[in-house]
Amino acid sequence: ILESNVTAFRKLIVREKKQILTDGLAANSLDWQSAGRELNAPEWHEALQDMDGALLLDCRNGYESDVGTFSVDGREAEPLGTDVFSESWQVLRQKLE
Repeated sequence: ILESNVTAFRKLIVREKKQILTDGLAANSLDWQSAGRELNAPEWHEALQDMDGALLLDCRNGYESDVGTFSVDGREAEPLGTDVFSESWQVLRQKLE
């Protein structure tokens, strides 16, 4: 914790939300049962080594991607270039065409 004499917020209000990200999807519209298995970090890294032609996408917004991107063995993730998360689905569809 960094202590300061400067107030970060004039007024801070914290509210509970049903959904953190506005993704534009209807509730339960994704079938996670058919998503494949979850990989831990070493498994993910190993899987990427075996996929030379894989397209690695950075699904964060433009601000976050500008701060830094992901790379694996010199291959950088391609940022989607979106401003908000709900724009991701349209851009992902276009990239898959």
